Amino acid sequence: MKPTGVKLLLITISFFCVFSSASAAIFTVTTQADSGPGSLRDAITKANSNGTTEKDYIYFNISVTSPLRPVIVINSDLPALSSNIVVDASTQASTVYGVSTARVQLLRNNDQATFYGLRIDNASDVEIYGLVIATGGVAGESYGIQISGTCSDIIIGGNAKGNVIYGFKFGIYGVAPNTDPKTISNLTIQNNIIGMREDGVIAADAYSCYQPVLVTHLNGVTFGGNRADLGNIIAGTTYGVYLSADAGDVAATFNKIGTDVSGTAGTASYLFRDDYIAIAGATNGIVTVADNLIAGQSVYGLGLYGLRNGTFRVQRNKIGTEITGTAVLGQRSSGIRLTDCMRGVIGGTLLDKNIIAGCYDVPVVVVSTYQATISQNEMFCNNNTSIVTGPANSIQLLNWNPADGKAKPFVRVLTCNATTITGIATPNAKMEAFIPYRCGNGRKCDGRNYIETFLAGADGKWTYALKGRDGVIFSATDATGATSDYSNPVWSDDIENNIVHTACGESTGRIINKILYNATPFHWEDENGNTVGTDTSLLNVPAGRYRLVMYGAGCNKPECVEYSPFFEVKDISPVIQTGTMTIIPARCGVNNGSITGLQFQGINLKYNWYNVNMPAVSIGAGPTINNLAPGNYNITITDTINGCTATGGPFEISAVNAPVLNLSTVQLQNAVCSQPTGSITGLVVNGTGTITYTWTDATGQTVGNTAQLTNVPAGTYTLAFSDQSGCPAAGPSQPFVITAPGEILIDRSTAIIGEASCTVNDGSITGLQATNAETTRWMDDNGTVIGTGLNLTNLAPGNYRLEISNTYGCNVTTDFDVPQHEPDLITVSQLNTQNPVCNLNNGSVTGMILAGGTPASYRWLNMNDMEVSTVKDLTNAGDGIYRLYVKDIEQCEQLVATIILKTPNLPRIDATYLSIIDDVCSMTSGAIAGLGVNGKEPLSYAWLTPDSTVISTSLQAQSLPGGYDYTLRVTDAYGCVVYSDPLPVNAVDILLLAPTVKDVVIMKGMTADIKVTNLHQGSYNLFRPGTEWSETNTTGEFSVTDITGSTTFGINYQFGECVSPTTYFKVDIIDAVKVYAPTAFSPNGDGHNDIFRPKGIGVATYSLFTVMDRWGNSVYTAKDVSTGWDGTFRGKKVDAGAYVWLLQGIDILGQPVQEKGAVLVVY
Repeated sequence: MKPTGVKLLLITISFFCVFSSASAAIFTVTTQADSGPGSLRDAITKANSNGTTEKDYIYFNISVTSPLRPVIVINSDLPALSSNIVVDASTQASTVYGVSTARVQLLRNNDQATFYGLRIDNASDVEIYGLVIATGGVAGESYGIQISGTCSDIIIGGNAKGNVIYGFKFGIYGVAPNTDPKTISNLTIQNNIIGMREDGVIAADAYSCYQPVLVTHLNGVTFGGNRADLGNIIAGTTYGVYLSADAGDVAATFNKIGTDVSGTAGTASYLFRDDYIAIAGATNGIVTVADNLIAGQSVYGLGLYGLRNGTFRVQRNKIGTEITGTAVLGQRSSGIRLTDCMRGVIGGTLLDKNIIAGCYDVPVVVVSTYQATISQNEMFCNNNTSIVTGPANSIQLLNWNPADGKAKPFVRVLTCNATTITGIATPNAKMEAFIPYRCGNGRKCDGRNYIETFLAGADGKWTYALKGRDGVIFSATDATGATSDYSNPVWSDDIENNIVHTACGESTGRIINKILYNATPFHWEDENGNTVGTDTSLLNVPAGRYRLVMYGAGCNKPECVEYSPFFEVKDISPVIQTGTMTIIPARCGVNNGSITGLQFQGINLKYNWYNVNMPAVSIGAGPTINNLAPGNYNITITDTINGCTATGGPFEISAVNAPVLNLSTVQLQNAVCSQPTGSITGLVVNGTGTITYTWTDATGQTVGNTAQLTNVPAGTYTLAFSDQSGCPAAGPSQPFVITAPGEILIDRSTAIIGEASCTVNDGSITGLQATNAETTRWMDDNGTVIGTGLNLTNLAPGNYRLEISNTYGCNVTTDFDVPQHEPDLITVSQLNTQNPVCNLNNGSVTGMILAGGTPASYRWLNMNDMEVSTVKDLTNAGDGIYRLYVKDIEQCEQLVATIILKTPNLPRIDATYLSIIDDVCSMTSGAIAGLGVNGKEPLSYAWLTPDSTVISTSLQAQSLPGGYDYTLRVTDAYGCVVYSDPLPVNAVDILLLAPTVKDVVIMKGMTADIKVTNLHQGSYNLFRPGTEWSETNTTGEFSVTDITGSTTFGINYQFGECVSPTTYFKVDIIDAVKVYAPTAFSPNGDGHNDIFRPKGIGVATYSLFTVMDRWGNSVYTAKDVSTGWDGTFRGKKVDAGAYVWLLQGIDILGQPVQEKGAVLVVY
């Protein structure tokens, strides 16, 4: 019975006492904005700040016009979710997105290298419902939902409020490094669409996910649920779902993976790698993969890896089919792959069977897993490829190591007839029989439909009655639960390495096959379909292509015929090919010729080399031959078994000898005057191929590279030569000498050159000697002949040319330099330089001390070579370059110094950042700042009034009266002065804001504390209108006593000569604290009486305002009454009726206040 009356009030109060100690809250998202009040970012921030001891809820109530749905565009990462938070977008009153149950889209901009939609960081008890979490396309390292750190009890999606995640590189991502693993415990992922848009249709890559789910270090995970509407719909472009569990159970159930929402279309990305769902880890729990649809393009459908401690159950899955399980959907190498797992079952009963189809290779791969029971499953349309390399398996057992102490289970068919099949299997094996089925282009029959189970004997032998069937396929499971491959035909996998080829058209070819079973019957056939053998191996056949034809699943069942690949027996008759042959001649008179590089085809070959000359003599028995003399040679190769031969040749070995020099026609021509007119011609070198010539002179320098040496001067020359025979020549030629008739030689070693004085032309050239000199003359720089003998005197400094000739036509010219006497160098050891300043000619060079020679006179020249001074010191100089020339006592003049004088820049005033502050309210608050000055420091400043009075000596002028122009005077270190432009500082008055003061409520006899809330600089004046009472201070805070009744006060403030408007306020006197509240309101949205808001008289602060229904359930909670209650709960209007309200706070005396009452909601 529902409580009523006083009992209801008591229950309500008791509920309030319980709830009032909790910090749980509801934060409602009311805007699509990225940030600000009512945004999702704001709600997460507030929820995170509200503590984690109680669960907070983030609900959605965004106003949109149908059929529009909310889209929140996020430009930067949202705050990570902390513990005890529920983000529930299913509370939004909009329609759902597509076929999903999501109602709000969270659209994340993808303009960053790394970003996420939502993040859960080191948190527990976090739930996310009803969101479309999307981005504009896979970009960078992006995560739809990222789980980081140590987390527990995480729920993503649920009944009727799943999420949609697409466009991110990873849909759901929770990976911690193995070096610092962070455990994610009790993770639930249900009813989500991941890797496709909300329409559930297979999306383009940009709207899918590189990998939809990647989570590691799990301790318990539920992926899907216990019924179909809780399953996830998953697609990916490159990888599928990967779950790695360190502990706990793993359940992946009722999911559609690799298909669209209808289960009739699959993904088709040829970039996809590995498994569409993979589960791994060291957990010792139970791994359950059941009731899933796994299809689309992949390498493996389901993969279980490293489950060494736990057990697995794979049941009722459709792998490689569409939703009905009757037709193939997509393609993969294998449906299921087990690697390094301990034990488990795939199928088990007909009710738990898996359907596996559409594999172009083996349906089930078992690697290093010794207790995998594969029972009563349905397989069809597998091994569907035209590439045949080995036997086609249904179950492939790999890396089965006998050293582990366990024999591999097996089943073999030995005999069959119309009624019975017999065979052998692992002793005491549980045998399963299946009805064979073959797709149109499958390589073999699959065991599609389970028939029954029987046992093999203790010796492994078994017999099976066909019971009217024309074929059956078997499997065997040993006592430990390991299941064998099905009874498909098996042959040796090394046949290609055991083919014996034939030759010479003989029938000696063989194809050695070491094993063959589960083929009843079988035979060998050629390319034309002719039967050529009925033994395990094929013997004594001619060249051709042959294959095994095997009948599986019973006796001579045409539907289940299986073919090996064709194996080729080649005709390898002897053939000699010379394309790569190399013949080396016999060189330099030695028997060193050779023949190598011949290519031989054939088998069982014997080699025989012999010469062509009769009688033929055998000289070699290998594929190559060396040490041959010049002559012609043949080779014969013979197939010693098949009897045919091939002959190559004749091959010629030529003779190659050293080069020889012939001097019988040599001619020499001398070089007159030693000009390059000499030559040595008529030489002949007899040799092989291209002849190389090298002429060298007496110094060993190369002067020619041809047979004839021409255009050379007199000298001694020698020829070296070689050819391409590789044989060394006898040696270089004898030396050839070319003479130089009439050559003129001048001996400069005996010459004496006398220098000329600084002021007298007394230089000379004497002592020269010359041979073959007939005509001699001297010329100066102007080409004037100044002498005809070998000696020349009375010369000025300069260059002189000597020319000598004779009747041979020889001419020699040589130059001589007569130097001038070099005086002692005069240098400057000390001087004082003063640059001109202030743009005046007041520069100088003084105090000069010279060292070296003895000065006799001085000359100063400016940059225009004008003489400006003839004394040692330079004065009254302006900008410029000045050169000082000094003559010594020998009258030799030299440049002693070059001086540069430059006027420094005047100070420069920079007004780029000038700032002028006017004088406000005559407070002498004017200021001029921001001027920059560049000049020679130290700089001095003076601010001048219009009458030149100095008012400030700082660069920044402050405390300036308004109404004047001010000028800055700057003086630099040189005493140079510059002035700024006049700068005006105005006198202004401003409108002051009226003081802000709240009305004051006090109890009778209390002091009224009055405080200005918008405090400014100035003096505050408090007064009572109509009286002379007033108080003044600069703090804006007043304490007024002796107030006997409600009184009106006025207050203003003054800044300088400016006065603000007056603010009037009341001080009310009350006898007691009171709370007023309406007894009913109508929240119908008409703008009248829509908000329930109690009002407290004498209440200083509020701590709690809550409203509860008649059952004591809180429908509204806040920390003050300013907002009020709008009559809704979780975004929806409450029912009409009575509700209880409670208000708590502190009154003006500092005492707690608590008031309660009832309010009626009417519509």
